[in-house]
Amino acid sequence: MTKVDYLCPRHIKAMRLILKFLSLFILPTFIIVLTFAYLNSKKPEVLTTIEGQKILSSPYQNTLYEEFGIVYTPTVILPVKTASGFRNYSFLVDTGAIVSAIPAKESTTLGVNLAFLPRVAVEGYGGQTSFTYRGNFIVKILDDLVTLPCVFSEVDSSNYIIGRKGFFENYTLNFNSEKKAVEFIARQRKPRP
Repeated sequence: MTKVDYLCPRHIKAMRLILKFLSLFILPTFIIVLTFAYLNSKKPEVLTTIEGQKILSSPYQNTLYEEFGIVYTPTVILPVKTASGFRNYSFLVDTGAIVSAIPAKESTTLGVNLAFLPRVAVEGYGGQTSFTYRGNFIVKILDDLVTLPCVFSEVDSSNYIIGRKGFFENYTLNFNSEKKAVEFIARQRKPRP
């Protein structure tokens, strides 16, 4: 004869509570995380031309803020010249930033020796001062190699930022609400005679 163990009503009730907990909290949380990951999956930047103008279009990243919900964040992945070739970096497009910014920890990768750069204090949002090193980096935007001025920030958690200096002079920036993307449009250069 085989012995069969039956669950007592107390065990059944406990199992039902566990399943209810899983269905009410874990599963919806998992679905929200998957949805957020899907919305944040960056599609590759698209190079298009409209009437001979080159346009680089980069979809907005969806950033979830506790106080405000999902907010579109204009980011773009650009190839940056490093000591060992080009490497893609994700930059926040910040029209409020005077100059582009890169964390100082990346200086070695970019082949930059901070000891030879001037150290400057910069004022950020809310008047907070941080110390940086003023330099340059080379980035590929559309088909152009562009040298952009930047600061290498001593704050390791700082963002990679594309600022106005060196960028606004050569590119038109369009925040396209219909496509939910930030677009870079190259300035048309006059043909040489």
